[in-house]
Amino acid sequence: MSSIPRRSRLAHLILSLCLIGPGGLSADTVAHIGEIREFSGPDDLELDPNRVVVAIDVFGDSDRMVNGVLFETDKSAVPNVTVTASHSIDGWTSRPDYSGADASSVANLEEIMRDIRWTQAPNPVSVTVTGLTPGIEYELQMLFNEGANRDRRWDIGIEGQLAVDDFSSEGDGSWSPSNGFAYIVPFNLAAGDTTLNVEMQQNIGGQGAMGSDNNPILQAFTIAEITIPPTPESLTLSTSTFFDTQTAAVGSLSTIDLKRNATHIYSLEGAAADNDKFEILDDTIVPGLHNFAGDGPGTSYNVRVRTTDAEDPARFLEQDFVLSLVQELAPTEIAFSATSISSGAIIGTPAGQLSTTDPNPLDAFTYALVSGAGDGHNDLFSIDQQWVRVADPLPGGGAQVTFRVRSTDLSGLSVEQSFVLDISEPSLRINEIMASNGGSHVDEDNDESDWFEIFNEQAGAASMNGWHLTDDPNDLTKWQFPAITIAANQYLVIFASGKNRKPTNGDPLHTNFQLDSGGEYLALVKPDGVTIADQIDFGDQFVDVSYGPNPTATALGFFQSPTPGAANSEIAEQILNEVTFSQERGYYRGPLRLTLTPTIAGSQIRYTTNGSKPTASSGSIYTSPLTIAPETGSNT
Repeated sequence: MSSIPRRSRLAHLILSLCLIGPGGLSADTVAHIGEIREFSGPDDLELDPNRVVVAIDVFGDSDRMVNGVLFETDKSAVPNVTVTASHSIDGWTSRPDYSGADASSVANLEEIMRDIRWTQAPNPVSVTVTGLTPGIEYELQMLFNEGANRDRRWDIGIEGQLAVDDFSSEGDGSWSPSNGFAYIVPFNLAAGDTTLNVEMQQNIGGQGAMGSDNNPILQAFTIAEITIPPTPESLTLSTSTFFDTQTAAVGSLSTIDLKRNATHIYSLEGAAADNDKFEILDDTIVPGLHNFAGDGPGTSYNVRVRTTDAEDPARFLEQDFVLSLVQELAPTEIAFSATSISSGAIIGTPAGQLSTTDPNPLDAFTYALVSGAGDGHNDLFSIDQQWVRVADPLPGGGAQVTFRVRSTDLSGLSVEQSFVLDISEPSLRINEIMASNGGSHVDEDNDESDWFEIFNEQAGAASMNGWHLTDDPNDLTKWQFPAITIAANQYLVIFASGKNRKPTNGDPLHTNFQLDSGGEYLALVKPDGVTIADQIDFGDQFVDVSYGPNPTATALGFFQSPTPGAANSEIAEQILNEVTFSQERGYYRGPLRLTLTPTIAGSQIRYTTNGSKPTASSGSIYTSPLTIAPETGSNT
């Protein structure tokens, strides 16, 4: 729910009153904001595929294309959309009889308008859409149809403010099998707000509830961008200081743009005094061929950078930056996050994280294993950016291993340091994670919370009292276990839901953090708050696919099936069979050749061009590259 005041939140909505005349909606319907519009087919609706960002078929049987806009069924759990209602009906009325230029779009809209979600009055039907962008003007379009005359009425509210007083889905003589009504309202989110909340209820305010039925219904809705800002919003540079011998990038450029899915091209522009001393490489500024050593520390350089919308060169923004040459100072110390590691650590798992102390606060570092004092077990480890990973099987518990690391800064100066790790016997480990739960294992609230599993591989029960879990290597005590135990050779499933629940009666545990399906770090930390008992970092995860060590704990991978609370299944040889497209999504001025490639070689690809979903037995079979060209008929 937005914290923006209601009046401020709706300040940019178009204020209007739309009363349909003879044969239209009842005169008791008052649209305080927006308008109500009759439609008889898709061509009467606001459906511009270049501007629609959300299109939902409420309780639809499948995704359907209408005039180039893909309506997704909310049954497929669209990530940023929630429609809350107590009831639903599939095919609740006869199929409408619409008209329009494109027959497949007409047929798809007729199917979309047959299904509903609804709630028994006085309770509401609510819609929540997240992930919207403040500053962009949007348009909400809600679609309704019944096909017969019933005096069904309810109010429509946006952010708790009355928008339509007594919307009538069945005004006297107004509805028929060949029409429907759309409520259309522009809106603009306030700064910091990314969520739209809509509610339909028997009475939100204004005149008292009227009509013979106050149960709100909803069949479909869209959200479209109305305006696109003429330029990107801002351009920033991550770092503006550098050394005279530096060859790495000075800093990374980033653009904030309120245009949806915009990509940007960077260039040095204008008559800035020092543009010729630098170059743009992708999204970074790098030192050019100029002799910076002859200038000396403290010298400043003025550059001007342009960020350009890759799809629309007329949309660009220029920004001046001052880059400063600083004195090169060598790093002074390397730190390592771990002091011990289990003898059962799997090859590829992190042993710990490196960090460097340097008088230059904005310096960056590269790490390498090097020869020298304390390098006795370098061969057991490898370096992956700031992580030290296990590269070979470790010795048994009670032993010690040593390795030596060099940290080199951007100027080429370095420091070296050796580290000692105590080897402990296997005890507790992170055994299985699911960072993208699609419903294969829900929590006690029936929520699809992410989860992971701890395995006690000891011969006796393990007390977890005071132990910690974290997804932040800089905060090892982020979440603390309550006073519970894990029996010998047993498994404990913990939900990473952010709900922060710590029952001691056997009910599910919930951490105060969530897992990132795009990949992150997870660690189990001993009660001292310093010693990491086990840790794992993982990359992109897939829906309802779990990840972890195989049953013999010799390799990491994605499992053939998730097994929360039980021994892990075998690692899958192929985890996902996806289609790769030779062209990125977007808009093209001329025809193009599109090649489709499956992840698993030899797989059959089926496709459709009418918006319906292909199946194993329907749709065209892909055999060769497709030619995609603009239409030239009457529908173009």
